[in-house]
Amino acid sequence: DSEQPSGPASIHKEAADLAALAAATALRDGFTPCDAGGELADRNGAVLAECREVGDGDVYIEVEVPVLSASATARARAGPWEGHAG
Repeated sequence: DSEQPSGPASIHKEAADLAALAAATALRDGFTPCDAGGELADRNGAVLAECREVGDGDVYIEVEVPVLSASATARARAGPWEGHAG
């Protein structure tokens, strides 16, 4: 049973992952991906630093989270899964 890191050290990565998933879902559903990604980043205490569509349905996200007197940056990419259910 392995524990996932939690606390300030992982908040920026979680915020980036969630924002990328929200953005990719918005793109798939015909909405503006960066608006959705930015809103979710904001809800998780992060600032959307970069958002762009890359490839066919993929979205690249970069967020910054304030940590003490600096900030932590994380990047994530999400898009449609092209595998086959088996």
